[in-house]
Amino acid sequence: MDDRQVGLVKDLLLERVSLRGICRVVKISLSWLMAYIKKLYSAQPDGLNYRMPDKLEIKLQLIESELDEMWSFVSKKKNKKWVWIAQCRKTRQVIAFHVGGGAGKMPKSYGKNCRVP
Repeated sequence: MDDRQVGLVKDLLLERVSLRGICRVVKISLSWLMAYIKKLYSAQPDGLNYRMPDKLEIKLQLIESELDEMWSFVSKKKNKKWVWIAQCRKTRQVIAFHVGGGAGKMPKSYGKNCRVP
């Protein structure tokens, strides 16, 4: 795998192209791609460069965010799963996510059952 192909894989990952789509375009195996993604994530710092404030006084602020949905199959087409993702609009950082629900319907339990990454 040359540097140009690795750069293309990174760009496609940032564009949120499906993993199998990346494999088809770059002509690589899914196992190689998963190992590469694992390597990329392990290189990231645990706190994603977040530093606690020096002062004990913490001011809360409202974060302008957006909610997005996507679906995928698990094992077979009849087993469709929906993923709801809340992201900071400015930084695109994932704030929370929820697996379940359906198309066009935000789960009633979203605030109670969402997971913080």
